[in-house]
Amino acid sequence: MFNQIEYIHEKGSNHTNEDAYILKREEGLFAVIDGATGLGGLPGSLAATTIKDSIEEMPLSKSLIESTQLANKILGQKTLKVTKAQSMKDILKERRSSCGLAAVKITKDTLQMEYVQTGDCMLFLQLTNGDIRMISYDHLSPLDSVSISKFHHLLRLRSKDVEMNESIFQECRGEILDTLVENRRKMNTSEGYGVLDGSRDANEHIEYGLLSLKKVKKILLLSDGLQLPTKKASGQQAWLETASFAFKSGLAQLYNHVHHLETGDPYCLAYPRLKLADDKTGILISLISSQ
Repeated sequence: MFNQIEYIHEKGSNHTNEDAYILKREEGLFAVIDGATGLGGLPGSLAATTIKDSIEEMPLSKSLIESTQLANKILGQKTLKVTKAQSMKDILKERRSSCGLAAVKITKDTLQMEYVQTGDCMLFLQLTNGDIRMISYDHLSPLDSVSISKFHHLLRLRSKDVEMNESIFQECRGEILDTLVENRRKMNTSEGYGVLDGSRDANEHIEYGLLSLKKVKKILLLSDGLQLPTKKASGQQAWLETASFAFKSGLAQLYNHVHHLETGDPYCLAYPRLKLADDKTGILISLISSQ
């Protein structure tokens, strides 16, 4: 069923890697998980690790959506234990530990694939004729574009007067905190995006389904740290270009290219983004063709 499986799991510019992944070849279970630290709150690793461990430990008889919903419930229980809060509603959204998820569970006998997706972890298929099918949609991108544009505007203004340094960079980052908080408060709402944060609301914003693998050659799962940097605020087109690069050249080449662009632009002036480098996780699955 699986001809080749590539994966990347690399830390970004922060001290810890808050991404996680699942790679269980025999069970046909694969996932990339992107933890997000609360703004002045809980670490993203709490959500990412909890979701990873919980899904991995679920019985194979459970569907992927059932496993994900139960994992989210366990995350909520852990969050309440850590914070000593009475309910998730007592914890401000922007302070919660949360994570995006792109996961697939492949049934070898039926050539079908269950999938679940939240946040800006992305899922793509490449067909045998070379076409790319984007299964997920990045609902975070429009919100990120607002904060990235404001941040980039501040950076450009400051860099005209003084040479950019880390202190000024962090100063500008602090000036967009209100926008970042506003975006986080749209978590698991119809105006915002879905993400696993341990709340009941999260279950209503998980995208999931069952797909045929007929005419499918490769399956790609990515956290947003592997998205190709662009001159403009990132969007769906940037994701398609990223997927095309990965399918053509592989994950190692994608990582090297993104890393090269980021390190050559340490203060995010050429390629607008919120930090030097995000954590990077990806899985590329090549299927044995029987068609």
